[in-house]
Amino acid sequence: NPCPESGASFVSKITFWWFARLIWKGYWTPLQPDILWSLAKENSSEEIMGKVKDAWDKGCPKSEQMTKFARFKRRLTQRENADETTLLLQPEAIKSKELLKTFWTVFGTYFLLATLCLVTCDVFLFLVPKTLSLFLDFINDQEAPLWIGYSYAAAMFLLACLQTLFEQRYMYMCSVLGMR
Repeated sequence: NPCPESGASFVSKITFWWFARLIWKGYWTPLQPDILWSLAKENSSEEIMGKVKDAWDKGCPKSEQMTKFARFKRRLTQRENADETTLLLQPEAIKSKELLKTFWTVFGTYFLLATLCLVTCDVFLFLVPKTLSLFLDFINDQEAPLWIGYSYAAAMFLLACLQTLFEQRYMYMCSVLGMR
């Protein structure tokens, strides 16, 4: 039973309309495991671990060279009676950098798209009060045409709706990224 999200349009994804059929089924009858969708291929552990392993293997020669350099540096510092904490932390810093780089290679695009959704949401968040300020100025101006007031009211409603849509898309993308 494949997940319909992969074949859904942009509007369907951003409004979660692809999910509505399952919600209505769950409303009328209790959901059973055979009714639920299977996990999308891009969210499966086999797919994700394959990507992580490939990215790790690409970065592995660099980490091996850095490890050799750290060992050489450790030998030099041991001769100079270096601090123990410096010696113990050197390989861990190299491994954590490689792990972070691997995760960025695998999930970076998805993270950037989620960040773009959040930035767009924040832009709409700041535009709503500015539009409200313009609307209040319109109310104080007795000679302004009536259509301007309607357009400000419609703009505030549209901005609030778009803000909500992009915020919920951001939250969904963060949940998927956390699951992955």
